[in-house]
Amino acid sequence: MNSDPEISPLNEEIVSDNGKGSLFYRVHPYPTKVPPSILKQLIEHYTDPGDLVLDPFCGSGATGYAAKLSGRDFSISDLSPYAVHIARGYTESCSTDAIDDALETIFTTLEETRDTYKTACRSCEREVEGRYWVWSWEFACPTCENTWTLDPDEGQSGRGKVTCPDCDTEHSQSDVYSGQDVPLRVAYKCSECNSKAVEKQVSPAEQDRLVELENSDVGSSHYDRPMMHVEDGTEWGDQYREGNHEYVNSVSSFFTGRNWEVLVKLWETLESVDDNQVRNALEFAFTASLYTSSKMVRCRPKRDGRSNNPGTLYLPPLALEQNVFRVFERRVKKVRKLKDKLSGAEAQQMLTSDGIAARGEGTVDVRDARHLGDLKDNTVDYVVTDPPFGDSLQYAELNFIPESFIGTFTEAENEIVVNETRSVSETEYLDRMGDAFEEAYRVLKPGGYMSIIFNNTSPLVWAGMKRHLLKTGFHLPAVTGIVKGHASKNQTVYAGSTSRFDPVFHARKAKDAEPESIEVVEYSGQESEELAVDVALDVIEEDSDKEFADSIAYIHSQVTQRLLEMDAIVHPPSPKTLKSLLEEAGQADIIEA
Repeated sequence: MNSDPEISPLNEEIVSDNGKGSLFYRVHPYPTKVPPSILKQLIEHYTDPGDLVLDPFCGSGATGYAAKLSGRDFSISDLSPYAVHIARGYTESCSTDAIDDALETIFTTLEETRDTYKTACRSCEREVEGRYWVWSWEFACPTCENTWTLDPDEGQSGRGKVTCPDCDTEHSQSDVYSGQDVPLRVAYKCSECNSKAVEKQVSPAEQDRLVELENSDVGSSHYDRPMMHVEDGTEWGDQYREGNHEYVNSVSSFFTGRNWEVLVKLWETLESVDDNQVRNALEFAFTASLYTSSKMVRCRPKRDGRSNNPGTLYLPPLALEQNVFRVFERRVKKVRKLKDKLSGAEAQQMLTSDGIAARGEGTVDVRDARHLGDLKDNTVDYVVTDPPFGDSLQYAELNFIPESFIGTFTEAENEIVVNETRSVSETEYLDRMGDAFEEAYRVLKPGGYMSIIFNNTSPLVWAGMKRHLLKTGFHLPAVTGIVKGHASKNQTVYAGSTSRFDPVFHARKAKDAEPESIEVVEYSGQESEELAVDVALDVIEEDSDKEFADSIAYIHSQVTQRLLEMDAIVHPPSPKTLKSLLEEAGQADIIEA
């Protein structure tokens, strides 16, 4: 806590104390979450209990959650209705007893619907509830006209190739996919015959029934929308992948016919719950179940993992169809734990510097980060945000599936991302981000700070972010880094794991509240690369005793931070480019991938 009006920037690296094992991560999936423990450290450094914290790109609502636990008020918002739905789930209190009562009523109402997951025990022929089904794409060989499916125990080829078992001809999977999916195995536990779950072949009758459901018009519900509202079924966005989404025209295409039908009935039943807070909590558990209940869940040979590819809409040729009710029950249990923790936070009173109780109250709204019209000038004590990283995630496309149930959609044309389908370039993205910085500057109190957690591989984006911050009138007294939890070295050193070392801009508004455009020198690309090598060599020498000091992810993060702190606009190279530059400088032997 810092009650001194002369707040110093946070100059130390921040390390999460819980990372992805925390309750916050386990309740609801959403890409690029920042651990609340990190946000809590930032919030408590820059504010006092009762202060107002703003996050205009709130995503899953981690800022609101951390502010609530810290006794700070919050105003968080996002352009995505789905993100706001999740953020409300993470910040809204609810009686767990009321959740239990409503859940019992819902399951009683849907008892017959749940029977759709019944299967026959292969030993005693008793009806039991299935846990999951393994589905495979069906392939049709153009050479010999044979049809076949993948073997779940062997998995799928990493090269995306399949070989016809009849004529031994190799094909690209997408070229010979027939458009039909077939159930092969079912996992169940029979209390009469076995103590553990077993996996058996799907009977011919059950297979016929499920395939018939696949080919029926179960997607006719009004919740089924053409992807990104593209009616003709052609490419609907940057997440569209040729060869993977050829048969994906609408939301229901991402689910088996049975699971889609069950999900629609479950959602409609949840909407009938009278208590708003209970309904919101259960719908929060529902959306947390959606991707886990979809055909995007990969089937691995040892069944040792069940997840979709994060940040994508990829449909694997071997997938698991999970029992919606079982998935939903697991999520409700996690939601109950979250609500218990929120109730505990409310009971714990924080005291302001005036001795007034501060409970951490706030608002969660759908709004454009460039238009915070409901917030008055110079009223926010602190801004902390994790904005979209250029083209790394297409939120409007990824969120379209849950938003089809919520009933309102992201205004994709106003989204601040780089998107080729919508012709949004890096320059346009940066201009939009600059408009968001101006709004944050307007509402921030004089002398207040904004912390921007950001990462990117494009030198132009890095330079553009700094240029727009300075143009708005912000000063940059510090650029530090965060570590999003602890992982094994192998998980951390790869370029794809650079998010574990996100740089943080600590920007300060002028005390006179008048924007002051700051003119600084801008280095050319070659000059930036030469500087980057010099700084990297310093990092390697100074930090040789630190964990991960030999990983390019760590070195790149440290180099980026130091270059951004300079009194100039520099273009930090991507991790790949920096690695090549260091190899040319004779440092290849001490740098891991």
